[in-house]
Amino acid sequence: MFKQAEIILVADHFYPGYTGGAELTTYALTSQCPADVNIHFIHSAQLNYFHVALHQSKFWIFTNIERANKAVIANAAKILKYAVVEYDYKCCSFRSPDKHKYSTGKECDCDIPEINDLLKNAKHVFFMSEKQRDFFINDKGLDLKCSVLSSCFTAHDLKELESVSIARDKTAQKWLILYSDSWVKGVDKAVRYAVKEGLDYKLVESVEHSELLNMLGQYKGLVYMPAGVDTCPRIVIEARLAGCELLLNDNVLHRDEAWFSGSRQSISDYLAGRPGYFWSKIEEISNV
Repeated sequence: MFKQAEIILVADHFYPGYTGGAELTTYALTSQCPADVNIHFIHSAQLNYFHVALHQSKFWIFTNIERANKAVIANAAKILKYAVVEYDYKCCSFRSPDKHKYSTGKECDCDIPEINDLLKNAKHVFFMSEKQRDFFINDKGLDLKCSVLSSCFTAHDLKELESVSIARDKTAQKWLILYSDSWVKGVDKAVRYAVKEGLDYKLVESVEHSELLNMLGQYKGLVYMPAGVDTCPRIVIEARLAGCELLLNDNVLHRDEAWFSGSRQSISDYLAGRPGYFWSKIEEISNV
C-alpha cells in the first residue's frame, strides 16, 4: 500500500497530445498505476518554484525535462523525494553523445550540474537499456541507484500486436522504413542500406500510432539504422512483436539484451510485467 497516494509527474510532453516513444512509455506506466495512486501532470516548461514548494511532501517522477528551468530543477533536486525515468541522455546538452560528437567533432564532455545532481539525488533512476545505463555510470562517472526498465506498453498495444502477428501477410516482400526528422533515427542510413542491398522498401510517415501497428503486418520487415545510439527504440520492439524481420545496426542498444533475444511470447510477457515492476519500485522508494 502506498503511503503517498499522490504523485507529481513532470515531462516535456504527454500522450495523446504528443506521440513519441517516451510519451507512449510514460502513458503505459501511468495508465497502469495502482488504484490508490493519483498522478498530477506538470509540463516541464511550466514547472516553477511554487510547484516545488507546494508539493514537496509528495513523491515526484521526472521524465524528459529539456524545457524545464535549470534553476528550478536544481532546487527540486535539493528538497524533493523523487525518481527519474531516463529516456535518452539528459546529461548531454545534445541529449545524445553521438550527436554531440557529430556536431562538435569531440566526445561528449558536457557537465550540467543541475542534471547531474538530479540524477545523483534521485531515489531511483530507471534506464531504457543496459548500455545506456553503463554510459551514465562508467563514462559519466555518476553514482546512481538505478535499474533497467525498458520501453513499456499498454495491455491494449500488446494485444493488438499479437493480433497483427497472427494475421500478418506472410507473403509480404516490402520492407518498412519509418520516417523521422531526428538525426539520431538515421533515416538516410536506412534508405542507403536498403538501396545498396536491393531491398523493396517504403518510407512511411505521418501515420497514427494505431495505424502503424496494424501496418506492420503488411511488411516483410523493418530496416532501422540509427545514426547514434538509440536507447530502446519502440518501433523495433513493435516490429518484432508484429512478426517482422529486423535489419538493425549496433546503435539499437537493447538488441542483444536477454529479454529481446527470446521468443515472441517471452518478449511480450516481459513487457507486460514492466509497469508492475516500475510501480513496485516506486512504492518501495516512496515509502522509505
